[in-house]
Amino acid sequence: MNAKQIESKFAEMGARMRVREIPSSWRMGDREWIARQDYAVDIQRDGHGEFFELRVPTHLSESIETTVLQTERKQRHLLLFVRKLGEHPQLDRFLCGHDELIRANPNAARWGWRVMRRNAGVYARGTVRHSDHAVIMLPCWHRVSMNTETQSRTMANVAFLD
Repeated sequence: MNAKQIESKFAEMGARMRVREIPSSWRMGDREWIARQDYAVDIQRDGHGEFFELRVPTHLSESIETTVLQTERKQRHLLLFVRKLGEHPQLDRFLCGHDELIRANPNAARWGWRVMRRNAGVYARGTVRHSDHAVIMLPCWHRVSMNTETQSRTMANVAFLD
């Protein structure tokens, strides 16, 4: 993977990027290695501020190709293209940049932002209310996951955020 080239392109737009390989971990119950199946692009924070992070499982490091398709230095945006080769090829594009909303309008910090996650999974118990279904009572802890309708071919480019 061309990590140095990608990191330098992010530096050109005034951002930091780190590429980190994630090793497989040992599952004690089954006594087998767990290999993460996919890569992730995320925003992390350290003592120097926020940075972009591309996490790649060790076994995928040779089958992931990254390219910067476009850099807008003035707008501080970058278009990152990630290609995963192999049995199930995958092409993804990520628009990475700086959000100047709060700097331009300090009152925006009090607008009631909420974090939304793609393919969220949580543990829940008690009463669950949602506009998409009837009220559900969970008397003990249950793992709650998103439905799998987005895995169909016709829904490949749709994301549910909850």
